Amino acid sequence: MDTLSFYDYFQEGYFPISVTVMPASGTSKVRNSLHTHEFSEIVLVGKGSLMHHTEHSDIRLEKGDFFLMHPGMAHEYSEPSKDAMLYNLIYDSRAPIPMLTATNLAFVRKIYPDKYAGDDFGLWSIAKIEGKNLREVIAAMDKIRVEVKKRNPGHHIRIAALFMEIIIELARNFHGDVKDNSNWTLNQVVGFIQCHYREKIGVKDLTRIAMMSESSLFRRFKTAFGVGPGEYLMNLRIRQAVTLLKKRDMKLESIAAECGFCNSSHLWKALCRKLKKTPAEIRKETDQ
Repeated sequence: MDTLSFYDYFQEGYFPISVTVMPASGTSKVRNSLHTHEFSEIVLVGKGSLMHHTEHSDIRLEKGDFFLMHPGMAHEYSEPSKDAMLYNLIYDSRAPIPMLTATNLAFVRKIYPDKYAGDDFGLWSIAKIEGKNLREVIAAMDKIRVEVKKRNPGHHIRIAALFMEIIIELARNFHGDVKDNSNWTLNQVVGFIQCHYREKIGVKDLTRIAMMSESSLFRRFKTAFGVGPGEYLMNLRIRQAVTLLKKRDMKLESIAAECGFCNSSHLWKALCRKLKKTPAEIRKETDQ
């Protein structure tokens, strides 16, 4: 699984807000491979429609639909209409804008999950914005693109102001409603795991988010995904560790810490148990 790097989109030390636009020509008509990213993004369908896939849901998105993805969450697109156009508002959720967080709006609490640790995340919530409001949000995103490119005096202040304008407008149209999806509650659990796999996650954290008993959560989770939440978490950590091992520029201890393992020995044992391979063997495969 590919991970889009923070520094592919932001220069080191530069203001971490930007906008990218993806036309239909940049979207595969068939599913290829899931990807994750090191930054957060709000995705808005500006025109047309296309399929959005996560590891456990497939939803047709239409003009005006918008949703939120945080680091570690995997997704991909397919089957775009000829006029499909996606606006991606990308930002660093670890650096909240104080004036925004002071509003205490539900959508703001979702775009800055670290700021509101313990909240009900609803990370794949899909809402809709239409008409004049949609046009105003797209216009604001286009202005951010210009400011990022030209970097005129005061551009970072203008970008922050435009970002706040967009978030407030989206927040007014966000009511926590989602499209019909029988696994929605489990989506919230998986979203939490994918955002916090580096940290210690307890069963109580997951049952609180799922709003169900431990036995119900384990039963429904395994029915939906074929494994329990603990194994899902371990598989995610191992997948991320393999990705980092292939880059070869990190020590094993650093990879273990980055992926949520207690230490390098814990990582080594997990790889041998799950993949029947040592870290050295995984790196050797990369050289072949």
